[in-house]
Amino acid sequence: MATKPLNRILIVDDEPFNLEILSEHLADAGYETVTAEDGEAAWEILQHDKDGFSTILLDRMMPRMDGMQVLAKLKQHPDFLHIPVIMQTAVGAAENVREGLAAGAYYYLIKPFQREMLLAIVAAAVGFHKERKQLEDQITEHAESYRLLVNGEFHFRTLEEA
Repeated sequence: MATKPLNRILIVDDEPFNLEILSEHLADAGYETVTAEDGEAAWEILQHDKDGFSTILLDRMMPRMDGMQVLAKLKQHPDFLHIPVIMQTAVGAAENVREGLAAGAYYYLIKPFQREMLLAIVAAAVGFHKERKQLEDQITEHAESYRLLVNGEFHFRTLEEA
């Protein structure tokens, strides 16, 4: 996985037109996009991509491996656990939305959705991912400092030096 926060989005949808329009909207907004035509292709990309993704836009209903199966695999894998996943579907039943959010989706978009809504949600997810990565880096840095302090030995000659 990459060590720096990126503006890369993985778009997973079995409809070529959806992949094209989503890629176009996101590219116009300054995001780098990678597309996959189903869940299995997405999982292959995730396994071999070394640059990492800051957000995944995931269709719920697809052949071979659907969005819920991909989401479950993501949430079980330490490298992908914290990538925000925006589920998208044409089926907006409340139970489906609840199920997706309970499974760990960051947000749930119902198709058709407006470009501005898509961009606002993706921007929030990417920002969330970047902030989380920055916090992880800070915690790692402070943990290292603390480890050094725990093992430090100090000698003072006077009370003022202390």
